Amino acid sequence: TKESFDAKAVHQLIEKDLGTLLGRQKYDGSFGLWKLQEASPAPPLVSLQVIRAVMLAKERGYTVPADKLKLAQKYLKTFQPQIPRDYTKGARIALVAYALYLRYLHNDIDSKGALDLVRPYISAHKADALELEAAAWLLPLLKNDRASVKEYAFLRASLVDKVTETASSASIAPFSYGDSDWLMYHSPDRTEAVVLESLIESEPDNDLIPKLAKDLLTRRTNGRWESTQENVIALLALSKYFHTYEK
Repeated sequence: TKESFDAKAVHQLIEKDLGTLLGRQKYDGSFGLWKLQEASPAPPLVSLQVIRAVMLAKERGYTVPADKLKLAQKYLKTFQPQIPRDYTKGARIALVAYALYLRYLHNDIDSKGALDLVRPYISAHKADALELEAAAWLLPLLKNDRASVKEYAFLRASLVDKVTETASSASIAPFSYGDSDWLMYHSPDRTEAVVLESLIESEPDNDLIPKLAKDLLTRRTNGRWESTQENVIALLALSKYFHTYEK
């Protein structure tokens, strides 16, 4: 209830948790899963998700030391060689696309990096080969690039063609990273949230947006989705939806 909500206590708790997270940052800007030193490195997506949280916390006024933030930003540009070789090609491309999207969210737009990922698929005429989440993360980077109209159209088609739409709702067709699904923490509801956020960023007047938001909300059970990943990404997308259309 409003009476029991203690904003100061919540702020202090977030500061404490943020400090714990930052204490797990390594020399290269990546993060351990449970602690700084671990027997095996965490999946790269873990570091990307933590970096997103850290950057968002900084944006919201929480304490993030400049050296920690600089290391995180550097990791987004240099982590690609650290992706294990046993990841599928689709998973590797998606990780790089996500890193580019995180940079975009903080006004570091690398349209050339996005084009380098997209153009081989266009040349090979393989629209279906580009993973859906990768297309969603790359789309906003090219929305204002007049020299990349062809590539933007390709990404948009890769996205929209996988949406099943009715008069009142829309949903995303299933896809998979294959053997890398578990390394990417992949799930259908997270993918739908990623697509929703991408369209809000890229095409805020797209008719699919309210339909995807509606469908995403119906996928909850007892007010939540099935995993932490789904909860976080869905809430980020729906928060963007609320602040864009209903504030």
